[in-house]
Amino acid sequence: SAKVSVGARLAARLQEHSGAVNEKVGAPRSGAAEDNPGSSSMVEELQHLGIANVCQITSHMVDAASRMQANATASASKSAGAMSRFLVIHKPVVVVRSAPSVSSEARGHKMPGDVLECSHQTQEGWVKLANEDGWVLMDGTQLGFGPLLQRLPDDISEADLWTAQRLFPLVVLCADGMCNRLRIALSFALIARIRRRPLFVIWPLTIEVAGGSFLDAFEPIDGVEFVEKTPPGIYPHFPPTASDFHPDVKGTALEDESYSLLRPNAQVQAAITANLTECGGKFCSLHVRRTDHWGSQVTDDDFVRFIEKQVDSWAYLATDSRDTQAYFLARFADRLSVYQPIGVTDALRQTSLAAAAVDLFTCAAATGPFKGTPGSSYSDTVLRLRRVQQRTHAKDDHCLTDARIQGLLTVHTPGGHRAHSSYGMARATYKTIESV
Repeated sequence: SAKVSVGARLAARLQEHSGAVNEKVGAPRSGAAEDNPGSSSMVEELQHLGIANVCQITSHMVDAASRMQANATASASKSAGAMSRFLVIHKPVVVVRSAPSVSSEARGHKMPGDVLECSHQTQEGWVKLANEDGWVLMDGTQLGFGPLLQRLPDDISEADLWTAQRLFPLVVLCADGMCNRLRIALSFALIARIRRRPLFVIWPLTIEVAGGSFLDAFEPIDGVEFVEKTPPGIYPHFPPTASDFHPDVKGTALEDESYSLLRPNAQVQAAITANLTECGGKFCSLHVRRTDHWGSQVTDDDFVRFIEKQVDSWAYLATDSRDTQAYFLARFADRLSVYQPIGVTDALRQTSLAAAAVDLFTCAAATGPFKGTPGSSYSDTVLRLRRVQQRTHAKDDHCLTDARIQGLLTVHTPGGHRAHSSYGMARATYKTIESV
């Protein structure tokens, strides 16, 4: 009963002690036990109860009092420029500006749920970002927007912070073909994981450029929900320009790392395994991009020479064109394989999303070199998977291209394949899109 009494009294007395320290923030004390309110009577009580190591317990109390004193002093000095944290609560984004003025240059944006470290606050309600050059307005009521940021308590726990952030999931809209969408989805998924935020990926079922949903080909990603349409009450963030990486991933080692989140589902994996068995222990791979992609200036003869250089090696072909596939199968009938024959179609995309995923991972698994189509996001994805899987080869023949450059190489117009091949293609195999 004595131990219970001591625990209860310690808790009550420490609570009183904490209040006394906070009241005397303006007059910091020396830190000695006898200079701290309540500590002498606490010591006497402990001695009366025969508790051992009184000096050690008192020392811990003094340390705790000093920490509380320091925290309270820090809180009182926030207006003097101490570090503060704010939660972005405005949807869809808040603007980061070069100076504390709405007329200054816009340098970027922050998304709902982002936590901002701020080093200074003006009387006009602007906060200066601590880890980057920029200012953000705290309240946009006078501009018709309402509150933009919410100050976080200095002592907020990680659990409470996580709960607050989860009220504002990251949301991004994917566009264009499969690998352009993967670049967006995977980089946002990595940032969501780092920041412990849920993520909604809006993946429209646009058959013309991406014939299927994410889960048709890939395993779910923890914390990420793929939806075809934007759920009610959810506001998509601005998608990156040219279907690019998340701004915090762009240009960093996280670009490659984001592809470690991509795993084929069971059906796709079974097809990949069958391909690898057919290719044997030694094979090269190539991706020949055609249909609407004509600006790379790489001919069929370039790919033929690549295969011919791989002496005593099987070759695996990934392509989006039925005629391209037929040409290479006829040219290398005894040493080249494909996943499945491409049927006759007038669609812009001649293969399904699942079939494209099978080709993607099979090419990435090549034990020999890989040759891609310059400027193709699909070839880029093969190379990034090879990097992540540590399968790169000294004679790999592909260089990554910036997403903005890739947009200049993709023209949705018929006749793209004709520019690469001596045998040409019939226009009827392509769907004409008037505007580019």
